[in-house]
Amino acid sequence: MSKSSPMPTTYIRTLGALTDDLALVPERYHPAKEQKLKISNSVLLGELVTDVRETVSTTTQTFPRETSFIIYETSDADKGFLQPKTELHNIAEIGSTKKIFRPGDVLISRLRPYLRQVAFVPTNLLRNSPNVILACSTEFYVLRSRDPERSVAFLIPYLLSSDVQEVLSLSQEGGHHPRFSTDTLMKLPVPESVVKQRSWLSYKVEKLSSQYRLAVETLSALAQNCCDGVPIAKQNRKKKLGSR
Repeated sequence: MSKSSPMPTTYIRTLGALTDDLALVPERYHPAKEQKLKISNSVLLGELVTDVRETVSTTTQTFPRETSFIIYETSDADKGFLQPKTELHNIAEIGSTKKIFRPGDVLISRLRPYLRQVAFVPTNLLRNSPNVILACSTEFYVLRSRDPERSVAFLIPYLLSSDVQEVLSLSQEGGHHPRFSTDTLMKLPVPESVVKQRSWLSYKVEKLSSQYRLAVETLSALAQNCCDGVPIAKQNRKKKLGSR
């Protein structure tokens, strides 16, 4: 190790210390990452959630041909919130293979962690479209609570925290499109202090998600009214008069 640099240029690990796939990938053993993963009172993320891998493609026979899908790309998840979408697609229009997810899940993109493409899927997302299937890019990890009675919304502030984001950034592997692995994600230590506040944190995140969706939908409606050329104040006045 050079005296001028605190970072080692080589890593030495025994065979038993390697990850499950026995890969000696330098990013997996970065000293700064290993230090941040040392939390004594914690629960592994993989003990709280499962990594859902159900997929759909144009050749999938699982769904009837008349099934409608709403498709989400990684850019639709931003800093905890999922962009509201209403456009429906049939199975022939979904393009490449997609993952299936549902309200109450957490999505996190394995690409470019610095973009913070993490989102909670609102429980009322399909309130007006109960028969629609949600599909997303396979670049997402779909996290679902192991306990169906308990929300995983509380994970959003944890996954967006600076320490977790640094670990994910240091864990990227690959050349042109570096990604972090499932193993890295599932072995993240969730502090017990966070788990103990699960109900309260989930309540706050779910409330914020609903408010975000309402704000986006309201702004879209205002934009549509403006484009229609009808004064919004006049429209509102008519509604009030009509309700008397």
